[in-house]
Amino acid sequence: MKAKLIITLGTRDLQIKPEAEAKYKGEIFRDATGRVNNQIPKYAREFGAYLLEVQEDIPDEVDIDDFKLPMLKAALEYIGQKESTFDLVFIATNQEKNEANVRYWKQDSIHIATFLQKLISEAVNGNIEVVSIGGSHIQEMGAIYNQMRDELFLDEASPIYPQSAERFYVMPQGGIDSINTSLLLNGIEFYHEAIFLRKSESSDKAEEQIFPLQHKQRMLKSNIERLLDSHQFYAVSKLLPQDSDAYKLASFAHRRYILDHEAAWQLWSEINSNKDFLTENVEFKKAVGLSNDRNHVLHAKIKDILLSTKVDYENGDYSGALMKLFILQENFMDYLLRDFLPPLSEIFNPYLPKEAINKDWELEIKRIKSLLGKKNIKEVYLKNPSPNAYKSIWNALVTKDYISVSNKQHDLVNNCWKLLNKLKGLRNKLTHGGIGASKSLLDQTVVSCSVNMNNMDDLFKSLSKLYGVQGQGHFDLLRKEILRSL
Repeated sequence: MKAKLIITLGTRDLQIKPEAEAKYKGEIFRDATGRVNNQIPKYAREFGAYLLEVQEDIPDEVDIDDFKLPMLKAALEYIGQKESTFDLVFIATNQEKNEANVRYWKQDSIHIATFLQKLISEAVNGNIEVVSIGGSHIQEMGAIYNQMRDELFLDEASPIYPQSAERFYVMPQGGIDSINTSLLLNGIEFYHEAIFLRKSESSDKAEEQIFPLQHKQRMLKSNIERLLDSHQFYAVSKLLPQDSDAYKLASFAHRRYILDHEAAWQLWSEINSNKDFLTENVEFKKAVGLSNDRNHVLHAKIKDILLSTKVDYENGDYSGALMKLFILQENFMDYLLRDFLPPLSEIFNPYLPKEAINKDWELEIKRIKSLLGKKNIKEVYLKNPSPNAYKSIWNALVTKDYISVSNKQHDLVNNCWKLLNKLKGLRNKLTHGGIGASKSLLDQTVVSCSVNMNNMDDLFKSLSKLYGVQGQGHFDLLRKEILRSL
């Protein structure tokens, strides 16, 4: 069933019309205790039981037009304009007499719900079900909220389970305050698509309440803000409609975070096709967007690795951060050597036999030798490229002034390189031992490397300076743009 209407029931939801009261009095009817009575019972439990007996004794005499159904009628008219078929669920109270306050027990609506289930069966093109809330705490908001959550919203067998319908129409008005409010709060939390209804005293019609949707949107935005503070883009994307700009941006950011550059490029193409969006965000496009320019690709890649590592570290995933530092070490020189060598990943052949020579790399070495001379290139780097080979070539190019850097910049590169190699060794050691990394272990490794850095924060500051990154770079820009797009 695609749609469901959920209504809480109270003592006002079923009334006999004055002109029909005589029909429901008389000695041929019995009250809930079985005694002959010509008075219609006052309390809800007895009144509902009384009507059930009448319904059983003379079913042909019980007519829906004999009753006032103010809220139910209004709700049925509203949903009837929206849905051709729907299921109806009554939420009633049903306490154990020996556990409950007698005054509250007398007002239980369980029998009224059962009576209505039969009375309006032909008026609803769908199933009608009754669920009841009981216990000794019927007036306690917190207890009822938790009971309703556990027994009705989290139980897959419940008729109001969130996945039991595509759309929900909820009228939390007829029951007692604790029932109504608990249904409202749980409905806001659990139902992805729901319309909350209310009928005013001055109208015969049910109207949609706006504030539950507003409250849900505020809750959603608050959750998204909290997740974005720690750059959890994937979790954010799961909370957003897939056709929204915010979803596309969150998915794009996630792909960059997990270093899935091909998928990130495809997503950027989709975002870039929205001319209206990017016309309003020219600076954002310039700072975050992707292009085919080779230098841009290399810079974007190394920044993604660095920022993704920082996110893992700041979120306490120290093993994940250590793994990405290894990836960073493998790609460390690509951007710095962008004018002299292709990226290491493009030329390295992982399947090359031990004694074989990488022909592509041999050609690159010959070209570099023509610049630097044979004595500046160690023979050990001739067979297959490696991060160490790239670093050696960078040193030689700096020495020969083919790459111009200040002494301070030179020290920065060398210190970062030395520490990344030390952390690479730690990663290998921990991996072979089946042990995870910790913040203290990472900081100890930094100190032991003797590169004028005291902790991991110093390393991240140095790497950020080396690659021109401030804070969380384009991840922060994406975070702000996602929030703006909500």
